[in-house]
Amino acid sequence: MRILVAGFPYSGTTILRKVIGNHPDVFDYHENETLRYPRGRGLAVLNRLLPYEYSGKKHVVYKIPRHNVKRGTNADRIIYIIKNPLDVFSSLQLRSGSILPDSCAPVAWQAYARYFLEKPIGRKHYKVRYEDLFGNDFAGLKMIFAWLGLDWDGSVLNTESRFAPT
Repeated sequence: MRILVAGFPYSGTTILRKVIGNHPDVFDYHENETLRYPRGRGLAVLNRLLPYEYSGKKHVVYKIPRHNVKRGTNADRIIYIIKNPLDVFSSLQLRSGSILPDSCAPVAWQAYARYFLEKPIGRKHYKVRYEDLFGNDFAGLKMIFAWLGLDWDGSVLNTESRFAPT
């Protein structure tokens, strides 16, 4: 199963991808693999070739570096995540200084929020607020794991050493 995590930049997509990717049955397709390609081609590459099929894992989790998932995707499950805009923009400003790229402007966030809110929920879509993931004994994460058919194990929360050199 291909699992796509989608959201506005700095809204929690990376941490959610890492947590899901820590499950022993899931291959974590690190976003840097898609960033090697020119903008717009990353998703096309994911649609064509996902190496988890050769990794011995049953599932793959990936995210796209952009918040726009209107383009076609072959994901079997799509998790849409949204985060409080005050938190998003404070993170963006800390990382980019005082100038935000147009793709990360408040107008773009509003467009994503509208898309998020209007997106019909089907069997392959899941909507979650970032603020609901980690509270109440990780109830939000546990619900996502159950929806994906993955057993919950608290060890998936250890994301610090996932891509550290050995």
